[in-house]
Amino acid sequence: MFFARKYGIIPTNFSIGLGPELFGFNNNGTRFSLRPFPFGGYVKFPQVDKSLVSLTKAQRIKVYLGGPLWNLILCNVAAVVAVSIGIMPEQMRELPLLIAFAVAVVGTTILFIIAVPFTLYVIFGLLLNPADNIDKVSGPIGVFSGSAVPESTLIDFGYTGQACIMIWMISMAIGSFNLLPLSILDGGHIFKEFFPEDSRFIKAWGKVTGALLIAIIAYVIIADIVRVF
Repeated sequence: MFFARKYGIIPTNFSIGLGPELFGFNNNGTRFSLRPFPFGGYVKFPQVDKSLVSLTKAQRIKVYLGGPLWNLILCNVAAVVAVSIGIMPEQMRELPLLIAFAVAVVGTTILFIIAVPFTLYVIFGLLLNPADNIDKVSGPIGVFSGSAVPESTLIDFGYTGQACIMIWMISMAIGSFNLLPLSILDGGHIFKEFFPEDSRFIKAWGKVTGALLIAIIAYVIIADIVRVF
């Protein structure tokens, strides 16, 4: 939304969560809404193809990178807070605090970038052996409930530390996943920028990766149900 407004495009909707609107309000031409399914959120543009076509390719890519960029910023904020309360590897404890902050930020940024190809690798592994891996997968329920992290690990860090770890994990997961070159994800929109819009390849790619995205979401929901029951 920040980059879109910067380039003169007013989003029609800024949503936290997916699904039907629970409640919301209007402000400066944008509807801000909260929705029930915590798989992320989205920014909706008016007639997206027509509104973005006036921008340069670089400007459109900045708009698409906006969401993952804020996930990265939130990861770094969580990492800095964690270090400030003493949650850090033993090797970092002798470093001056400012240097420890810098190491946390640089390390988190590198991990965020590496997480994108690693997530693709994990997805292919899940597709090859879905039944064998289902107990290792956590969706929103697993992440928010804390079952995705060993309980002994969370107990050691107290409530503030637990909050930092959960925010770091959720932002890392959503941001890196959103950069995958799949269908409606931001990574998918960036991917399409490097090909003609009406090419057969892009049309076929959109259908295949759209089906894959639906399958991934369904798999995560099933994994959460299996972990709970």
